[in-house]
Amino acid sequence: MAATVRKNFAFEPIVVEHLEELAKDMKTSLTQVVQKLIEDRYEEIERQKKLKAFTDLTKIIKESKPNPFLEQFAPDDPKVIQKVKAMMYE
Repeated sequence: MAATVRKNFAFEPIVVEHLEELAKDMKTSLTQVVQKLIEDRYEEIERQKKLKAFTDLTKIIKESKPNPFLEQFAPDDPKVIQKVKAMMYE
């Protein structure tokens, strides 16, 4: 779904020059450069949120009582999530 945002952005002249240079370097429009920068930053924010949620979850698991379900996996097994998903569909 495409949406048009009509706002007046007031950039400093040097920022406009940088934006134009980025567009020229990327062989694209100014709008596409801004869109790509926003999307790249948003993806990074989403990655950080997911990493924090995973870190919080592992911290809770480590601080809780022993879990017999998790004890069946090796502590250094990088494929625990895939194995649990496979078990769900057995």
